[in-house]
Amino acid sequence: MSGEKDFSNGKKSALGQLTKAISSNQVDTDIQPILNIINNSDEYYTTSSCFGRIVILEIPVIGNKKDLDLEALKKLGEFHEMDVDYLFNYKETEVKQ
Repeated sequence: MSGEKDFSNGKKSALGQLTKAISSNQVDTDIQPILNIINNSDEYYTTSSCFGRIVILEIPVIGNKKDLDLEALKKLGEFHEMDVDYLFNYKETEVKQ
């Protein structure tokens, strides 16, 4: 249960920061529809964004990115110029590395 609470709190914090960034025009408008798809999911959320590149990571412990053990990350995929339909139907088994 603690992991679920950590995820929930991490997502709430990240989405709060995203909302502030959008309000300050610090987020590319082209990426916002993709961010909405990801952030409306129960299983995922975004921590940063860059239009034109998407990296999907599995992070074992939620916390400050500066304190993250980079060797513990599991890279699930990296995509360039992906269309929204592909992202919406993404399955881990389809990862291209």
